[in-house]
Amino acid sequence: MATIKTRIQRDGTRSHRVVWREGGTRAGGWESETFRHKTEATGFRRDVDAAGQHWPDIWVKGVGYVTAHPEPVTEVPFLPYARAYVRDLTGITPATRHRYDRQVLALAQQLRPIVGEDLAVANVEEIHVRRWVNAREAAGARPKTIANYHGLLYMILAAAVRAGLRPGNPCAGTRLPDRYSPDATGDRDAVFLTETQFALVARAMFPTSDCPVAGRGRPGRRPRSAAGKHAGTVEDRWLVEAAVGTGLRWSELTALQVQDLELDAPVARLSVKRAWKRNPLGEFTVLGAGAFYLGKPKSKKSRRRITLSPAVVAVLRRAVKGKAPGGLVFTAPQGAR
Repeated sequence: MATIKTRIQRDGTRSHRVVWREGGTRAGGWESETFRHKTEATGFRRDVDAAGQHWPDIWVKGVGYVTAHPEPVTEVPFLPYARAYVRDLTGITPATRHRYDRQVLALAQQLRPIVGEDLAVANVEEIHVRRWVNAREAAGARPKTIANYHGLLYMILAAAVRAGLRPGNPCAGTRLPDRYSPDATGDRDAVFLTETQFALVARAMFPTSDCPVAGRGRPGRRPRSAAGKHAGTVEDRWLVEAAVGTGLRWSELTALQVQDLELDAPVARLSVKRAWKRNPLGEFTVLGAGAFYLGKPKSKKSRRRITLSPAVVAVLRRAVKGKAPGGLVFTAPQGAR
């Protein structure tokens, strides 16, 4: 795949160079194109990947997309084309397809007052995309949300370019709101618990040997103490201790099965092989599944092995006691998901 290499120039500005091997093979020669803005480089990298690690059609090095036929071949309405694009996407979950479809409907609704009632894949221009970004920012949309919708719009219009339905992608040069600006609405720095703070949370969940009321509780029972009623059960405490000790996502942690654990290995570890997926209602529902079903983790990198500390091993040993290899490590009080 193409990569982006960012360099700081002598004048302090940044340049973003997209680099790839022609054809994606080791024998292919190195090719590159340089951009001033990261968004432009990111868009061009997507086009190179979509073209199979070749120069995109009608792209001229150092110039950009050019065509001898600036007028589109066919006027195709935006909404049905975009929804068909989403329906035919490969490698995404039903929930993602459902979300993209909802986003396409929102994009059409937001773009129509800007472009006009005859909204088509060919008549969306750069000025329209910029006005859409400014309108969403003025409406209070978060920078990450704007970036996500812009990315989907980019993919849809890039497909239209490859199909010959428009001359170029108007999203390629869009400058998006800074996600990390001090004035970015809704985007704040992450705050992490200290060990002392987490110990307080864990004690409030359920008392164990490090608490004055050690030994008074049994699995599934909420005890009372001098501090009053605790927030959860002993299994709840195991859950939060394992979450902090492994860093797993909620959907991964609650999908762990006993057979995913290697607690007696020389180096204890667990394997992340699956995660809970939401089953959307409507056109993209997975038949025969409930509201949630087990599927692949979020990304390729999410499928991983994690080394476990002795403290986490001790917690997991208690959590899996008496459970079958295919059983869930963490469950609801009655044993369900």
